[in-house]
Amino acid sequence: MEEKTKRFLLRALFGLIWAGVFLLCAWYGSTWRWVILLALCIIGGVYELRNLTRLKGRALEPFLSGLGAFAILVGTWFRGVEGMAYGVLAAVLANLFTVLRRSS
Repeated sequence: MEEKTKRFLLRALFGLIWAGVFLLCAWYGSTWRWVILLALCIIGGVYELRNLTRLKGRALEPFLSGLGAFAILVGTWFRGVEGMAYGVLAAVLANLFTVLRRSS
């Protein structure tokens, strides 16, 4: 089997697993389950974004990426959806700063 096909199938499998976890949290969710799910999604997203930018030679700064992820979690915990939006904005700006700094 071709490498691209293997990668696609692996990503599709993980997508199905995450969809199942998400549905379980939606069905039986408590606040802590949602926070843990959000934290896992953020960690996975930061990891994936770091790998994608590394392939282009502009890998993200791990500290700033982690700080952005923490801002999303804290914002969500204290301010709900509005706080999550501010946390995402902070994370995007921190990572954009890293990419722009490395490209110059």
